[in-house]
Amino acid sequence: MPSALDLRVRAARRHLRDDALRAEDIGIRYADARNAPHSGHFEGFASYDRTTDSCITAMLNVVARTHEVAADTVRASLRHRPVAGDALAMLSFAALFALVAYGVTGRVNRNFPLDGGRDSVVAVAAIILTSILVSGAAVMVGEWYAISLEVIRVGNGHLSYRTQRVPWTHHRTKLLVAGMALFWVMAALRRRIDAGRESDHATRWAGRPARKVATSPTSLAPPSTRVDRQ
Repeated sequence: MPSALDLRVRAARRHLRDDALRAEDIGIRYADARNAPHSGHFEGFASYDRTTDSCITAMLNVVARTHEVAADTVRASLRHRPVAGDALAMLSFAALFALVAYGVTGRVNRNFPLDGGRDSVVAVAAIILTSILVSGAAVMVGEWYAISLEVIRVGNGHLSYRTQRVPWTHHRTKLLVAGMALFWVMAALRRRIDAGRESDHATRWAGRPARKVATSPTSLAPPSTRVDRQ
C-alpha cells in the first residue's frame, strides 16, 4: 500500500534511504544469483552489469511508487550515508593506530636517541621514514577494516560498486598524511614519557644512602701487624 513520505522530515528521509538500500541490495543479490560468475549462467560482465542495473532500477521504482516520490530522488538517497558510522570506523582505527605507533616509536627512540649533532639528524630521519612505512601499511589495512564494517552494515559480502561509497577509498592521501602526523605526535609523546621515567629513576637512585661495604678485622689492621698463616 502506498505511503507518502514528507521528505522535509529527517526521519522520512532516513526511512526512504533505508528502503532504497534494501531495494538496491535485493537487486544485487538477484543479479548475483542469476548472472554472476559463480551462478552457472555467466555470460560476461557486460551482461551481468545490465542485469544488475535493470534489477536495481526496477526495485527502486517500486520504492518510488510506494512512497510517492520521484525515482531520481530514491536513487539520490543512496548517496546519503550515516555520518556516525563512518566517523566511528575512522576514529576506532585511529585509536588502534595510535597504540601501534606508540609501541613502534619506543623501539625507534631506543635505537636512534636524540644525543645532539649528527645522531639527532639520524633519529629524526628514522622517525620520518618509519612514519611513512607504518602509515602506508595502516592506510591499506584501514581500508580493509572500513570495507569489512560496511559489509556488516549492509549484510551482504558482495558490495559490488557500493565499495566506492566507503569514504576511506576516496581519501587515501589525506589519511596517509594524517597517519604520519599522528605517528610524529606519538613519537614525541613516547620520547617525553621515556625521558621522564629515566629522570625519575636517576633521582630515586641519587637519593639512596651509600651502601656500607662489609670489612673484616684483618683488612682493617695495618700492614705491619697482619699475621700471615703458614
